[in-house]
Amino acid sequence: MVDKDVVRVVFGIIANVISICLFASEIPTFYKAVKKSNSLEDINAGYYLAMTMNCLFLVLYGVPFFHPGNLLLLTAFGTGLAIHIAYLTIFLLYSSCNKRMYVGSVFLTELLVIGLVSGLLIGLEHNVRTRTLYVGFFCFIMCLFMLTPRSTLMLEVKDTKSAECMSLPVTLGDILSGLCWCIYAALGSDSFFAAPNGLGCLWGLYHLRLYCLYRERTPKARDDDKEQLAQAELSEGKLADMEQRMEQKKLALELKHEEIQQALKLYQTQLAQVEHDIANLGPSTGQPRDGVDMV
Repeated sequence: MVDKDVVRVVFGIIANVISICLFASEIPTFYKAVKKSNSLEDINAGYYLAMTMNCLFLVLYGVPFFHPGNLLLLTAFGTGLAIHIAYLTIFLLYSSCNKRMYVGSVFLTELLVIGLVSGLLIGLEHNVRTRTLYVGFFCFIMCLFMLTPRSTLMLEVKDTKSAECMSLPVTLGDILSGLCWCIYAALGSDSFFAAPNGLGCLWGLYHLRLYCLYRERTPKARDDDKEQLAQAELSEGKLADMEQRMEQKKLALELKHEEIQQALKLYQTQLAQVEHDIANLGPSTGQPRDGVDMV
């Protein structure tokens, strides 16, 4: 018979790998945003601040002073905390001044809150079991709060009737992560961590259902976008062609104008020469100027 602790460790390791991959899945987004100027303004910093706070409480929950025997929880969300601090650092380095102030002030507030909570519990409560209850309650609330972005995504999919904004690997990762953490917590009789992860797993299954329901409409939306892009490119091509033709006509008119100016100058030169010859012709023949003009 397989030992329950061994099964718990196996599911904990699997949950660690999946969770760390999910935390790191935003790296390409930030990489592209840093490459493009002002792209960080389109990224919701509030989500990453909330994830940082969630990781802070879960790391606190995994510390032996508060909940012994949760080393795998500490490694997973400790890594997640480091990754999200890196995300916040990118905001502080590359975003606008207002966004930097917002991210910096909220992050410092989070650190003060977690420091105050941990300090009060360590200083005032010497019973580890009671500390577990307090910190577990905070983690339970934070885990439920982190389901809000999924609800927002669900509403967006329903409104647009398209799964364009959903990522199938991330959705599957959320389901597997929630399931593994739920089993890990349940085998350790940790209801504070098992309940929100079980709910998150169910929420992920519902998202998967939405993806399967609306994914067939996604290519159509992409085709419409491609058609609009093609029409825009065609219009730009026509405009560029018209501009090129107008430029050619302008050059032709300028050349014609130069030719006319040169011909006019030549005509004026010839006319001046003729007048000069006529002026010289009168005295040489001994006739008055008017008589020459008569001839």
